Amino acid sequence: GEFLQLAQLPRAMPVFEVTEVLRTPTSAQQQAAIAERTAATAALEMIKSTYHDRTAPIVQEVVTDVPKVILDQQIVIRELPRIETVEKVVEIPKIKLTERIVEVPSVLVQEKVVEVPHVQQVALMRQVLKVDHQEKIMQVDRPVHQPRERIVEVPRVLVQERLVEVPEM
Repeated sequence: GEFLQLAQLPRAMPVFEVTEVLRTPTSAQQQAAIAERTAATAALEMIKSTYHDRTAPIVQEVVTDVPKVILDQQIVIRELPRIETVEKVVEIPKIKLTERIVEVPSVLVQEKVVEVPHVQQVALMRQVLKVDHQEKIMQVDRPVHQPRERIVEVPRVLVQERLVEVPEM
């Protein structure tokens, strides 16, 4: 109908793929045992080389352990995102508006001011200053200035000028 629209939404689906295979020796104890066997074999060969000068050959059985490396496989699985587009139907409503004017009766209230006489009692208090005159005698020291003569000698440089004739050349 006219209300349906198609929207495309991305959706990620997890995909598991093997990206790498790690190969490691089985355990640290097996590696230590292999190293001990190799050291024992080297010591027996050194003993043989010091006694090879003798005329009579010495036959000695030597047990040598041949190290067998056992590889262990570990599979690492990592998630690789793959984006797949899927259509989804979404209803989007369309709204059609029509205007209709309906007259509704309403009550209009008009207010009118009416004066109502109201007697209100008010107390009036008037405060008037009452002048009270009191004489208070206060003694104030009055400064009296007495001039004194003091002679201060001020040094002064006296400059005397005198005319001297300068011969012309």
